Amino acid sequence: MNTKIKILAIISVASIIGFSSCQKENYTLGPFATPSDLTIVPTLKGQADTLPNGDGSGTVTFSITAKDAALYKVDFGDGSSPVITQNTTLTKTYSKQVGTFTYGVSVTAYGVAGSTPTVSKTDSVKVFYAYHVPAEILAMVTNNSTTGKRWVIDSTASGNVGLGPGDSYYPDWYSAAPGDKAGLGLYQNVYTFTENGIFVDSTYGQMFGNVNAFADDFNNGVTPPPGKFGGYGDDWTYYGPAYSTKYTFAGADDANVSTGVSIIFEKPGSVGYYLGTQVFQILEITDSTMWLRTPKTDWGQAWYVKLKAKK
Repeated sequence: MNTKIKILAIISVASIIGFSSCQKENYTLGPFATPSDLTIVPTLKGQADTLPNGDGSGTVTFSITAKDAALYKVDFGDGSSPVITQNTTLTKTYSKQVGTFTYGVSVTAYGVAGSTPTVSKTDSVKVFYAYHVPAEILAMVTNNSTTGKRWVIDSTASGNVGLGPGDSYYPDWYSAAPGDKAGLGLYQNVYTFTENGIFVDSTYGQMFGNVNAFADDFNNGVTPPPGKFGGYGDDWTYYGPAYSTKYTFAGADDANVSTGVSIIFEKPGSVGYYLGTQVFQILEITDSTMWLRTPKTDWGQAWYVKLKAKK
């Protein structure tokens, strides 16, 4: 009994000593410092007088400063997840939308003594993002060459040119048999695409297409233009020299039935049966073949052409 009492007494005294020694340790966090003077400075890549919203890369570098700040939470305003960082220089590429758009950028600065004191600021940045063609498609179209890659209509293929309804992605109405348009000025054309956006149509003196389109784009609207009747309806073999123009690539909304990439020509650029259309959707492409569709919306039609790389 006495032994138990002594043990309990020792434990009690030890507990008191331990508690007392704990009480002697005093810790303080110091005053909470609320961040202030928060600034957000965006710098757009390639910005110039002629490119006020950047060079089309969509890349912006943000410089963020604040007094008494330890962390920053940055919301770039494009729907992406906010970033929490200690860095005061952040680079962001806005690439979800093609074109020029304004984004609200919000920054919250957290104080050095804890997460409670904060200061927030929202600024806006106007950014231009140009379409960037997938590298593999650019390579297949141009060989990544400044002198270009040459293409011709594959006269040996079924459906080398074709026609279908505007809401279809197949030449349901007409599909040319191999060699069907021989001698009309269609198969001898050589189309050259360079990687820097130059297109050359080496016509060798003739092109094949719609007589009214030729008149509008090559003969100041005067009908008929130089040439001869093409054998059916408004078909026409136009006598004209080689020409060059510019082209670019754009995204297409038909990615489920095509590559999702279109070729956009400046007038009078075109391939295949000439209609005066300048938008050609790349339905299929390999290193040696390319199948294109051009919508003629005012007629409710879509035209097709199959190309092969010229050796």
